[in-house]
Amino acid sequence: MLLALRLPEVEAGGNMNPVQSEKVERFKKRVDFNAVVRMEGTSQAVSTIWPEMVKAPGLNSGQWIVTADSTWLANGGVAREWVLQRAGEQIAIVIFVSRDGAGPAQNFLLTRATENTMHDSPFVNGPAGLGCLAVSMPPGAQPNLIWVFRNVCFDVRSFHAQVDVLEIARWLQSAAERGVVESEKARPTVPGALFVSSSQTVVGVPVEIRVKAATHADESRFMIKLEYDRRAVEVVAMDRLSAQIRGRIAGHSTLELFLIDTATLLSEKRNIDLTFLPESQH
Repeated sequence: MLLALRLPEVEAGGNMNPVQSEKVERFKKRVDFNAVVRMEGTSQAVSTIWPEMVKAPGLNSGQWIVTADSTWLANGGVAREWVLQRAGEQIAIVIFVSRDGAGPAQNFLLTRATENTMHDSPFVNGPAGLGCLAVSMPPGAQPNLIWVFRNVCFDVRSFHAQVDVLEIARWLQSAAERGVVESEKARPTVPGALFVSSSQTVVGVPVEIRVKAATHADESRFMIKLEYDRRAVEVVAMDRLSAQIRGRIAGHSTLELFLIDTATLLSEKRNIDLTFLPESQH
């Protein structure tokens, strides 16, 4: 069985060793990254429900099936990967949507194009018409297109698939262009109120956190993810829109709750301030 590769979520130009930083800088110069992305508009963003990937050109024959579908937090936004398979052929599609303008999407492209074991990134300038910047693997390699448009980065790669990756890319680009809105409107629709059972409790006593969804459809569409200090807090249970956590040590702790619309990949961050009291005060 073929498996797509999810790359580490390391912000390009951020916490990298010097060798990797130099590699990223060489790649940026080679594809004229800085000059190209400087032209990208910042007053607009993409807010759209992404289409079903089995309806993409070349994948809509009824023979392709989605074998994996995963969503994760990445630097500054949310990424989702669909892996589609037909016998020994495989297509992996990743869409990243930034929560904070074009910058995180551009960094996501840098990460995807340079996080490999080669001395230099193998990617070269890609076809025109895909966002503000597109890069691709050179001829002879397995087809792989990565491009950035407004607050979105796309990555489409083929594993021995008899499918035109560029047609899939153009299809996704068209969907993004139809979803362009003013930047301030690119926010997720909140399905319901945030409930926290207690902001102050004793170490070891569970705290319930949940987003109240009004409909079953919202329960399926939205999800939450938490970022927290693992020395101070542990997660006891986690569901799509709810979690149980408890304090490990006494003191104040701030959890970051990310509400994710899996249909649009737009997300919102909220801070939850908690105080854990020593067990002796129980």
